[in-house]
Amino acid sequence: MGSPGAETQYDVPASGPIAAAPAASTPPNTPAITPAIPATAPPRRGPTTDDSWYGRRVLLGQLRRGHYDS
Repeated sequence: MGSPGAETQYDVPASGPIAAAPAASTPPNTPAITPAIPATAPPRRGPTTDDSWYGRRVLLGQLRRGHYDS
């Protein structure tokens, strides 16, 4: 699973000037505003979303065969 604080949640009003702003209000040749990714982010450890199910099956198989004492 992820480390705490890995995903930032933003408060976005359901109504108001931000939600009601049309898409054409952004001037041309202006990139969309995206949250900045900090350069000091720790490396992601653990299985990625692609192999998490495979890793879980391997771990469950090892647990079932008695590789680990619970």
